[in-house]
Amino acid sequence: MSADQNIRELQIIILLAFCMVGFTFLLQGNVGINLADEGFLWYGALRTGLGDIPIRDFNSYDPGRYFWTALWMKVFGNGILSFRMSGAIFQFLGLACGLLALSRVIKSRLLLLLGAVPLLLWMFPRHKIFEHSISMILVCMAVLLYEQPTLRRYFISGVLVGLAAFFGKNHGLYSFTAFLAIIVFLRFKLAEDHLPKKLLYWVCGMVLGFLPVVLMIMFVPGFARAYWESIMFLFNLGGTNIPLPVPWPWLADFNRGSLVSAIRQTMSGVFFLAMPVYFAGALMYMIAADARKLRHAAVFVVSVLVGIPYMHMAFSRADIPHLAQGIHPFLLSVLALPLLQRKRYAVTGVAILLSMLSLLSVGLISPYYFYAAQQPDKFIAYEVRGDKILMDPQAAGVIATVEKIHRELVKPGEQLLIAPHWPMFYALLDRKAPLKETYFLFLKPHELQRGMIDALKTQNTRWVILGDIALDGRDDLRFKNTHRLLWEYFEKEFQQVTYDGLPSNYRLLKKKPD
Repeated sequence: MSADQNIRELQIIILLAFCMVGFTFLLQGNVGINLADEGFLWYGALRTGLGDIPIRDFNSYDPGRYFWTALWMKVFGNGILSFRMSGAIFQFLGLACGLLALSRVIKSRLLLLLGAVPLLLWMFPRHKIFEHSISMILVCMAVLLYEQPTLRRYFISGVLVGLAAFFGKNHGLYSFTAFLAIIVFLRFKLAEDHLPKKLLYWVCGMVLGFLPVVLMIMFVPGFARAYWESIMFLFNLGGTNIPLPVPWPWLADFNRGSLVSAIRQTMSGVFFLAMPVYFAGALMYMIAADARKLRHAAVFVVSVLVGIPYMHMAFSRADIPHLAQGIHPFLLSVLALPLLQRKRYAVTGVAILLSMLSLLSVGLISPYYFYAAQQPDKFIAYEVRGDKILMDPQAAGVIATVEKIHRELVKPGEQLLIAPHWPMFYALLDRKAPLKETYFLFLKPHELQRGMIDALKTQNTRWVILGDIALDGRDDLRFKNTHRLLWEYFEKEFQQVTYDGLPSNYRLLKKKPD
């Protein structure tokens, strides 16, 4: 293929990715609101834009996604639609890279469009778009390295591994493991030479990609300690998430709940079952297959080697949103599988099958599905910092109540704490949280809780909106058990104020007179 043809194909891929992401944003960008995880990211991006440092000044994911989001919000504004638009731009980059990798095996533009459908459907939820996109960016770069393992591509691969760690420690680990496996595969299966020199370039690239974190550790006061504590927190936790049991397809209950819910559970269970089985079979095939055949199977091979570590993200909390965060290398590999046997006609069937299974799983929890499947009066347009967002009346009512509490009761100079799972309100109310912690999920040591109490006193926190919620039905994850000293402090030093509009398991508390 000539250089002009390559440029033309790249332009088509970029245009396709842009149109698909743009259409999705127009369709559901203003539908729904997530008071928990989405608010956690939006609040952090707002604070980053004001000069706060992620991890050091507020509990957060890794800094990369906050700097990215805050940068684009400087362009578009600080509203929730601007925040979501910044994610859509990263989504476009990820989908374009996924399609670029897929175009290596799918030459038909119509078929490429069909293959893009499951990739796009699984880019859910929108506040986790970095996870989906980074995995596809890594696959794309891995394909380029596999096809031409030059020193330059080793170096760029290393840069991407370092940058992945800047966006998420887990991404750094996954990408390091994946590319190391690809390098080993190239050396011992495909007999690539000059490995020590190539490894040196790869390591130098990683150092450069991780340089933003290194510079923050060196020159941002307090960041080194906070970053180390964030690493130790994961070790002490023993994972990256609160685990859930795997919803295997045979566990779906068609006797309770709705038929849609049972179908969704079954189809998600099919994906949870298919991923490890597929990767195990693919890996055995790759070890046994003739090297000459694998030489031209770049997309299949690297998607397997990237997908295996990313499977951890899917199983770390086995629900559809976390499955979505680790599934894209699997989808790319499955779409490339028919080409191993040169059965191009089978790609159409595989793409249609993946699209149907995706629609019946992640498609049934997409914002647009919830909006389209409800009666018109089940959604209302509510203004969120200048943007009209379509949401269910119950969520709108809670937001209106908290806004009213803030407007009518919280005086200038007083602080409001909202716990445990509503960090979105700090962004909605445009105020800084009184504590570094905004999302109270995990058991905290008493020493740290005493520090929180001192901070609340220093910040003149006189109002608290406090929930009593058994996350995942677990009593040990209630706030009063994960933050017992804080709970006791509120019980002793605060009094309940009757206020209509809050959910039954939430209370409004006011500091007792000194």
